[in-house]
Amino acid sequence: MFITKYSNPKKTLNLSELDSISRTRIGETKFNYLFDIVLQEINKIDVNLYNHLKLLLENEMIKVSNTTNIGYSFCANLPISDLSYIYIEKDETYEDIFNLCHEIGHAYFFYNIGKIPNYKIYKEITQEYFAFIFEYYLALKLATYESYLFKSI
Repeated sequence: MFITKYSNPKKTLNLSELDSISRTRIGETKFNYLFDIVLQEINKIDVNLYNHLKLLLENEMIKVSNTTNIGYSFCANLPISDLSYIYIEKDETYEDIFNLCHEIGHAYFFYNIGKIPNYKIYKEITQEYFAFIFEYYLALKLATYESYLFKSI
């Protein structure tokens, strides 16, 4: 799969090259800036999800940690409250924001699945596909804001 490069429409970027970009170092300010962009893009997709994520943030249900406590990021579904808990373990690279987008994808899946009457069983692979698709969609949206990242490719 290829996307057109934002700053130079004649050059394409192979999505597999995102792996090297994801290891680029970023600081706290940049992470927060990108997180704000992610929230803006989510607001364009689904205002209800945006409001749901704002609720999670207000209730400290999204935790971003700079310490290595467990070694991975995750999203836990809390079906009784219809909320999710998102934990992101940062290593201060662009991969942090990709992980955040992925875990928000899980939260979006859980948010929507709770709205389907009598839907009790789902395959874990379904929610994983959902999270990956959401992650890639948001990563491509971020690429339009971060086009300077691709100038060396």
